[in-house]
Amino acid sequence: MPQAAQALASRYAEVPSVRSLLCRLGELAVLFLRDLAREGHDGAVDDLLAVGTTGAAEALLELMWHRSSGIARRSAFAIAVLFQIPEVFAVLSEMTLNHPPEEEWVWRPFESEEPTAIPVIAGRVASLLRSAHELNDLPEVVLDPRLLLPVLAQAGSELTFPNSSGESRLPASLIGTTG
Repeated sequence: MPQAAQALASRYAEVPSVRSLLCRLGELAVLFLRDLAREGHDGAVDDLLAVGTTGAAEALLELMWHRSSGIARRSAFAIAVLFQIPEVFAVLSEMTLNHPPEEEWVWRPFESEEPTAIPVIAGRVASLLRSAHELNDLPEVVLDPRLLLPVLAQAGSELTFPNSSGESRLPASLIGTTG
């Protein structure tokens, strides 16, 4: 199966239908999608989100410090979605990070006695989400309100995320509300 993932990944840029096939491979595709994202393929970040496994979250975590601000912001957006999955949250909390904390205030209300990577991750996500509204074609998904709401509160106004039709709005589904 890894050979199938490698073969599909080699056609990623030329054959758009490869994306959905790679996503179906799940965890087997994660390393290839991570490498494609490292090379600057924005869609690979979205595909890691679609895979949605703990391995995909680990790859996305690394990409939040990518040299391309677009890749970094898109990865933060994806982490803000996956953060709600208990298994992903548990794996992320155990990560070892060698990055300075950012926006330390974001996770302070949720801090535990145990030292974890979550405050550093939450701060980085919040820092990058502030400008994520500049990205095009973000999927309409629910972001973890523990990460999104502090960003909105700090901005002092509603952030908007352009959807595939070019409309700029913050879908109610982002924070899990309707109407």
